[in-house]
Amino acid sequence: MMNFKSCMLLPLGLSLLTVCGILACYGIANSEKSYLRRRNGTPAYVSDFGMFLPESSLFVFVFNWSAACLFVMCLSFYKFVCAQIGNSSLNVAAFVFGCITSSGISVVACFPWRDHLVGIHITGAAMAFCGGTLQCWLICLITWKLCRKRSGFPYLFLIRTTLSSIHTVCIILFGSFLGLIYLSNWEKREPAVISEWIMLFAQILFYTSMSHEFSNIKFIQLELKYFKKSSRTLHGVCNEVVEMKISESPKVEQVIESENSVKGMSS
Repeated sequence: MMNFKSCMLLPLGLSLLTVCGILACYGIANSEKSYLRRRNGTPAYVSDFGMFLPESSLFVFVFNWSAACLFVMCLSFYKFVCAQIGNSSLNVAAFVFGCITSSGISVVACFPWRDHLVGIHITGAAMAFCGGTLQCWLICLITWKLCRKRSGFPYLFLIRTTLSSIHTVCIILFGSFLGLIYLSNWEKREPAVISEWIMLFAQILFYTSMSHEFSNIKFIQLELKYFKKSSRTLHGVCNEVVEMKISESPKVEQVIESENSVKGMSS
């Protein structure tokens, strides 16, 4: 019997995988020196690492795994909240927006920022960031309910509210700066890039804080049993059963004959 009790490693692993993947993509891009030539020394968006080989292959791999881990984490958190305060529309909505966020991350990874894929990429980015913002605020409300039930100091609620506020402000700034760049031909990319990176790490830190709830979750119990293979074949077992029936039949006849002899003597 093996018990997987370290469920707090799931949000920590999600955060570590995403951060290490982004840093690895940046390192590959710098080592190749092709990325800097293509961008002419301008700061990089997160999506820029998924445009060119070889860093784009690692980008797709890491973010698809992150999307899968996020889906499992959202499902586990949904079950945890159901066990604590029961099912509610708030919990269902948080799970739905978590699924939208994980799907958006996968879309962003699989459809890079290119001329014929811009619309799909923007849709995936909107699903990931907007869905993540709504999910963060819904989880903040759920955290407040859990804190009230346990009558404890809501330090976790304050941390998550701060991260959600930073995430919301950054997504508004990011959308505004992108509008200025693509609609008004504004030449400065730095404010939009900085807003996106802060927004990304605020969302990662928010998911990392969920390790507090996951430390109280026990995962699936995997039971392994060893079945010893019998040396007897099915044909041999059938023969033994037939032989037992045949061998038992004379005993029954002897019992009947003994009863008849007793009756004859008595008569």
